[in-house]
Amino acid sequence: ERFAALNINANDYLRSVLVKALGEESAASLLEDILETRDTASGIETLNFMEPQSAADLIRDEHPQIIATLLV
Repeated sequence: ERFAALNINANDYLRSVLVKALGEESAASLLEDILETRDTASGIETLNFMEPQSAADLIRDEHPQIIATLLV
């Protein structure tokens, strides 16, 4: 609860940065995709939706035990 205000401010900041960088329509679309993924999958579950090479690149520098945990 104590960090709820920080999260709201972070979301507002992210939205404003994306709007400035991409424009209103593209920023809204990107945020929608991000929030949809956040609501439907945990971080680890997100790996199931990634291209294999992207997932491999993401975990390449992780400790071998972390990689083994993700693969199981």
